[in-house]
Amino acid sequence: TPRIFFGVIGNQFDKYFIGLLSSIGGAGIYSLGQKIANIVFTFMTAIQNVYAPQVYKRMFEMDEKTGGESIGKYLTPFLFLSIFASLLVSIFAEEVITILTPNSYHSAIDVVNILAMLFASYFFGKQPQLVYAKKTMLTSWLTLTSIGLNIAINIPFIYYLGVIGAAWGTLTAGLISGAISFIISQRYYEIKWEYGKILTMYLSYFTFAILTISLRNYQVPYELRFGIKILCVIYF
Repeated sequence: TPRIFFGVIGNQFDKYFIGLLSSIGGAGIYSLGQKIANIVFTFMTAIQNVYAPQVYKRMFEMDEKTGGESIGKYLTPFLFLSIFASLLVSIFAEEVITILTPNSYHSAIDVVNILAMLFASYFFGKQPQLVYAKKTMLTSWLTLTSIGLNIAINIPFIYYLGVIGAAWGTLTAGLISGAISFIISQRYYEIKWEYGKILTMYLSYFTFAILTISLRNYQVPYELRFGIKILCVIYF
């Protein structure tokens, strides 16, 4: 319960600081980008309902070594689906926002690209290792740490870069706090992840997402950009 409560507060801080340090209009643009990128998180929550019972079953019915290996292999396809959904949202955000919104909101495209990368990393935070180990208070402390990092990193990012700075700051803070949570969770119940496959998926996705942002910012002709996006999807 504290984790959920603090999480709701944490989700509003970035928009508050954008309005304070940048502009109210910037907060609206960021909010739009956040809502579209949140499709990734919603999708991940939906497929979590598919794999979570199996994860708990293997935790309780197998010893930690055997269960950890079994869970790691079992979750790889679900991680792939999560990253693939994030890739689609990220690289085709331009088309969605261009069709649905006026020009004044088009700067939200990069916000979607960046925040979708963050949501793709949340897959590991959805695993119930700390709950299984009965470390529920620890999850609240981790949430508070995440909020503190988000505020500390976002203030200078927003001050110097505005709305895009908020997205990059949130991504940076989220990856750091996610790494901390991952390390702690692995201490209490070690899932034997297929690190080689996972690294390949994330490197590919992050490369394609950043490439998409760069091509748009350098004003590469749209036809060429769209062709590159299709090739990225096929490759992935």
